[in-house]
Amino acid sequence: SPAGLSLNSTTGVIDLSASTPGTYTVTYTYNAGGGCTMPAEATVTILPLPAPAKVSNQVLCSGSSTSAISFSSTLTPVSFSWINDQTSIGLAASGTGNIASFTALNNGTSSVTATITYTPNYTTNGATCAGPSDYFTIKVNPRPEAAQVSLTEPGICGPSTGTITITSPTGGGYQYQNNEGSWQSSPVFSTIQAGDGYHIRVKDGNVCRSANDASCPDTTTAPSPSST
Repeated sequence: SPAGLSLNSTTGVIDLSASTPGTYTVTYTYNAGGGCTMPAEATVTILPLPAPAKVSNQVLCSGSSTSAISFSSTLTPVSFSWINDQTSIGLAASGTGNIASFTALNNGTSSVTATITYTPNYTTNGATCAGPSDYFTIKVNPRPEAAQVSLTEPGICGPSTGTITITSPTGGGYQYQNNEGSWQSSPVFSTIQAGDGYHIRVKDGNVCRSANDASCPDTTTAPSPSST
């Protein structure tokens, strides 16, 4: 058999996995009857398999935009098909071609990971060969709930400053911010002055911020003293 072509000379079976892509001319003989054999030729073309380039995984917070995904391969022209096993993130169950940026969704309380399997298809001379599939993941973390707060206001007879205490969500990994200040792990903001409002933001261990904030323009106004 020609170099690069793995051919069983007895059966004529070609071992594609052991052969090199290319076009080959195979010469063989057949029984023409009457004890005669005749030579013949056949052209065999083995197409290469396209190898898909690796696509990076993505991790996002719900409501964020994904990075657009452009597939590529070792061969051209190549088309791609893909399958998504978790449509709740905002991506269709299947499609062809590149994946445009979309808004990742997770309305639950636990992280959701979608596995997208993609396959290259190489077409030439009217024949199409599907290459090996690969996959990547998109993990979408939920956003924490808006802060629930308890307020101790400054007063004439009470403390001169107030305190804001976040009652929910609390626990390990949460951080809190008031009025665009520094983030802190303590759920307590003290020394709130009379007349101050608050705007509380929450972020969790995945650095996802609450979709809604707890705010009030002015709930800490001390009462004016009265004349007696």
